[in-house]
Amino acid sequence: MLVLAIVERSTGRVIGEVDLKHASADAGEVGYVIAADRQGHGFANEALTELIRFAFDDLSFEALTASISPGNEASVALVRKHGFQRNAARDSHDGTNPTRCFELRRSGVR
Repeated sequence: MLVLAIVERSTGRVIGEVDLKHASADAGEVGYVIAADRQGHGFANEALTELIRFAFDDLSFEALTASISPGNEASVALVRKHGFQRNAARDSHDGTNPTRCFELRRSGVR
């Protein structure tokens, strides 16, 4: 697992993190969290852009997934902006932490 801090350049403050987990030999799962007071400023977008590039270009992954909690429409919009598509067949229906699955194949990178 790779976990990187997201640092606001102007203040040097750590405002979140982005992570990449190996899911299989050629696939990974991405995740991110941003401090509530810094959401909506493009930090997650910038971090996700670089993480996707790293996963496909440097690690030669063929696919990435993102698991998003129901109701988190900002994250859905963000992954869709990067070309992720919904794969409802891989949703988690765990009663305590259900998630919706989104996937991005290397061929779908914009």
